[in-house]
Amino acid sequence: MLEKTQGIVLHTVPYSETSMVAHVFTRQYGMQSYMVNGVRKSKPRFSSSLFQPLSMVEMVVYRKNTTALKRFKEIQQVFPMNDVITNPAKTSIAIFISEILYRSLQDSDPHLDLFDFTAQSVRYFDLMPQGYHTFHHFYLLRLMRYLGFYPDKKGYSDGCVFNLSTGQFHLADESAMHSTTPETAKFIYLLQQSDIENFDMVLMTARQRTAVLKTLTEYFSHHLPQPVQIRSLEVLQEVFGG
Repeated sequence: MLEKTQGIVLHTVPYSETSMVAHVFTRQYGMQSYMVNGVRKSKPRFSSSLFQPLSMVEMVVYRKNTTALKRFKEIQQVFPMNDVITNPAKTSIAIFISEILYRSLQDSDPHLDLFDFTAQSVRYFDLMPQGYHTFHHFYLLRLMRYLGFYPDKKGYSDGCVFNLSTGQFHLADESAMHSTTPETAKFIYLLQQSDIENFDMVLMTARQRTAVLKTLTEYFSHHLPQPVQIRSLEVLQEVFGG
C-alpha cells in the first residue's frame, strides 16, 4: 500500500557499496527506517542531498507493517536547506539536533506536535542571518517539554541553581549535588522564557554557551530511558564553543 507523509531526516547508515538506510522522523508514523538503493552511485535515482541532517522531505512510501525496513516510491525536498548545508556552524548544529532526536525517538508512534514544532523551528533556523548560536540550546529545552521532562521553572529567582536530578531551581546549597552555578541556571531560565522569535536575545559568551549546553545534554541524557552519549557534542564545541 502506498501512503504519503512528510519527514525529517535524522541519520543515515551505509548499506553495501551503493545503498544506505535512512532513519526518518515522519509526521504520521514516528521514526521509520528506509532502504535507499543506489543512492551512492554516480547517477542515483534519489540525490544524496535529500538525506542531509534535518532535511525536510515529502515521501510516497510503501507501507508494510511486517517489514522493519520500508522503501520509497517518491521523495522530494519540502524546503531547501540552503544555509544549513553551506554554513559550517549551522551544519554542526543540525548534526547535533539530528542526533538528539534520533537517540530519543525510537518508536513508531506519531508525535504530531513535536514534528510540527521541529519543522517550523528548522525553517526559521535556516533563514536566520545571525544570532543562531544558541538555537540548539533553545531547541533542546523545548524538546524536553514534548518528551515529558521539561525543567520546572516556577521556583526560579536570582541566585538560584539548577538541580539536574530533580529538574528544579532552588537556592544554592553546598549540600546539594548535581547542581549548576547560578550563572548557568539564569541562562537556562532565560531560554525557557523565550520563544523561537526571540531566543537570540539571550546573549552568552562561548564559555557560557558551553556550560549551558553541557548542563542541558547531561540533564537530557539522565532522563532518557537509557542514558546516551551525544557524539556530536564535541564537534559542536570545537566549531564555536558550544
